[in-house]
This record gives sequence, structure tokens and C-alpha cells, in this order.
Amino acid sequence: MDSPSSIATGSLRIEQSVTNQIIRQAALTVPGCVEKAAGVRSVLGKTLPQADITTDGPYIAAEVHIAVSWPAPVAQVARSVREVVRSHLEAYMDAQVTEVSVFVDTITTEPAAGSTSRSPRITLADLADLDSSPHVKHVVAPCDEQEEDNDDPAN
Repeated sequence: MDSPSSIATGSLRIEQSVTNQIIRQAALTVPGCVEKAAGVRSVLGKTLPQADITTDGPYIAAEVHIAVSWPAPVAQVARSVREVVRSHLEAYMDAQVTEVSVFVDTITTEPAAGSTSRSPRITLADLADLDSSPHVKHVVAPCDEQEEDNDDPAN
């Protein structure tokens, strides 16, 4: 059993911009989901994918707006984004995800950034092969042994 002095106390606050970045990077791992400035976001200098996040204690809900490259199976890209975002939030945020809604705001035939050729065709097989789980390596920081020695009444 843990002694009262060995139980960690305090709080953890993760900014919504960090959560948005996790969602953005997760979405971009899905074949067919691409970066794209669209609509009002292009005027504001923001690119898709973007997320609106609602949190309530350990619970999180996300509304994710994406751009899909053409040709791609749009509905399956959106479903894959939903699955990947959910697994990344659960792994990286230790959150209980209540909902992930995905909205396809635009479809683009433009080349990816830094490319001159059109995006390759994305197939259902490409999406079926997608590993949606993040590869997280959990790390545990050791306690400072000097602090533990100071709590020992024998010293």
C-alpha cells in the first residue's frame, strides 16, 4: 500500500491547442486526409484538419473538420479519421472519448504541399490496412530518493 507521502498530488492541465495538435497529427496519418486551407479558415490562415474540443473532467468530445484528396473513398476516409482520432486521444490524453464527429469540409484535387503531381488514388484497401493505434511508449519517471530519505524518521 502506498504511504501518504508517496502519492503524487497536484493537477494537470493540457491546453486545447495541444489537444488540437494531437487530433490534427492523428488525422493526417489517414491516407486521403490532407492539409488544405478552405473557406473562412483560408482567410484566417488556418488549414484543415482542425478540431473543436469539448471537455468535462476526464471526458472529451471532438468535432474534426478535414479535407480529403480526390480520388478517395470519402466516407471511409472520414470513418478512419474518427477511429484514429479516438485512439490517439485515449492514448496520449488518457481521456475517455465520448464522441468524435468528422466533417469533410472540402475535397481537393490539388497536389500536396511541396509536390507538383496530383495525389495518388486512395483505395478501400489502403484504408483497411491502416493501423489506427498510436505507438506510444509509456515512461515512468523515478522518484527522487533523497526526498524519500528525508521522510524516514530514522534519519
